[in-house]
Amino acid sequence: MRNVILGLLLAMTMPPFWTVLRAEEAAPAAPEKPTPVAATTPAAEPDPAAPATPATAAAEPAPEKPATTPAEATTPPVTTPTEPATPPAETTPSPAPPKPPEPVKPPPPPPVVTKPFQLPVFEDGPWKGNFLVYEHTNFDAWMDTYGSLVVQPKYAGKPVGKPFTFGDFGMYYAKPEGDRNILITRRMVSVEKLTGPLMQPSKLVMKGKFEDDVAFTRIFEFQSNRIQFSVGFRDPKDIVYPSYAGVGIQFPASHTIPNAMQQAQREEILKGCVLETRERVGKMTKRFVHPYAKMLQFAGPVEDVMIVGPWGPRKVKIDTRNMRDLVVYGSVYQDFCPWEGYAFGYHPVNGDLSPVYRLVLIIE
Repeated sequence: MRNVILGLLLAMTMPPFWTVLRAEEAAPAAPEKPTPVAATTPAAEPDPAAPATPATAAAEPAPEKPATTPAEATTPPVTTPTEPATPPAETTPSPAPPKPPEPVKPPPPPPVVTKPFQLPVFEDGPWKGNFLVYEHTNFDAWMDTYGSLVVQPKYAGKPVGKPFTFGDFGMYYAKPEGDRNILITRRMVSVEKLTGPLMQPSKLVMKGKFEDDVAFTRIFEFQSNRIQFSVGFRDPKDIVYPSYAGVGIQFPASHTIPNAMQQAQREEILKGCVLETRERVGKMTKRFVHPYAKMLQFAGPVEDVMIVGPWGPRKVKIDTRNMRDLVVYGSVYQDFCPWEGYAFGYHPVNGDLSPVYRLVLIIE
């Protein structure tokens, strides 16, 4: 189950926790409505005075009928002797007069749970629209109104390379359906009020709840050229489906390279871009160097990471030494190279609302 959850949580298209929507359960198919059958006019009862049809005339010859004109032969029977037959166009009832339009009702307000986590933001200036900003010589970090923290390395005061997200957080539960489990998003429904916006904070603590009264704590700490992150959550005792949580660090594609480009040209463009890791393989820890131009495959849980090249002279490090027994995994699409994007993530502990472990991001 951990691998299944991890694959879903850390897929490169995984939406952040603040925008995820509930994966709707399959609704039972509505019973088919019977197809209405067109009404048919019942056959008229035979008139005792009328002559027999040819089928019955074999037994008893019928008296001769006066000849009819073609118009009489095609005219439908009239309902009363005194009611003249009318052309079909005149029998069609005229349309009812249009009803006066109903007064337009204003749309209902959106449910409170749709965006309860919007945070106060800067109304103007270079950081307009953001709740939190932390500036350093090596990088800028900012958090938007929905709680997504973006990190942009920079050099000589200018951005270098692509920005990435740090500390994305999502909540899920597994619901049995037949012989399998369906992973369903558990939405955030409230966040304790925060003052802000914040400029150069040293620490941010966010508390709130997901659906089914699942409480969480999310902590960011800023110090010099590093950001530390931790998160915890707790299910209520009577919860039906226990929660699973995932935290991600997502690195997008570092370059735009046409599919038709030859491998030798790719290697030339990506020269100097490498992903260095220490990974747990069995009972040993081994160091790996993954070139950005070669297909990436992680060998085991990741203990630390250093990324060189995509941000010019800046290096990005991920330190997991304070994670204790929590395991950090690497995630990448099959047959993808590092330049196409990858992620790292872990599962927080259920029941821990005061986490002491720290995942550390360092920009050198």
